[in-house]
Amino acid sequence: ANLLGEGLRLLEILKQILPASAAEIQKGRDASAMPLVQQAVEALELLLALVERGEMLLRIEQKQAAELSALRDPLSAKLTELEGAFQRRDFVLLGDLLEYELTEHLPAMEKVVRDLASRFPA
Repeated sequence: ANLLGEGLRLLEILKQILPASAAEIQKGRDASAMPLVQQAVEALELLLALVERGEMLLRIEQKQAAELSALRDPLSAKLTELEGAFQRRDFVLLGDLLEYELTEHLPAMEKVVRDLASRFPA
């Protein structure tokens, strides 16, 4: 259950970092955006690792596992795209991924993690 709490904490961090980093990029402040983008990448990587570990540890129902997989797979693909854009310094793509494409996955991921947290309290 601490695992789920950590997942919720990471989601809260991402809700702040993703729009903040996108805003910095849109204002042309690429240098100040880069540490935020790095934090977002690290938080997303941790979140995805927690989800995978949670599936195994909690032995969740097949339906819940399918929901998590349906969320994890596109989020993982977007993370790979984000890392590539970060390495290439493609600020237009970074801004789009941070502001729209990654952010749109957070509410559904949060719902699943909160549902699991309510079923497996600390």
